[in-house]
Amino acid sequence: MKILQQIIREMLLYIANAVHIDLLFLAYEQMGVPVHDTYAAWEKRFISSDLPKLSPCEILFDVGANIGEYSGFLRSVFPDAKI
Repeated sequence: MKILQQIIREMLLYIANAVHIDLLFLAYEQMGVPVHDTYAAWEKRFISSDLPKLSPCEILFDVGANIGEYSGFLRSVFPDAKI
């Protein structure tokens, strides 16, 4: 059974890549999560509206290597958190 699951998984990934289907967006749509045109828009929406309901967010990690825009956004939503 595991071999069959692996074959099906690989086929799905191959087909999704071939026809440019974003499986993450597809999964979110199937779960009823509002999906916008970009990950950044969805991520900001999630951080500002959903994440505060799930956790107190005392410590947050920004593992990017850009100019700190993400850290600034986290700071605006969670002013008391350690980033």
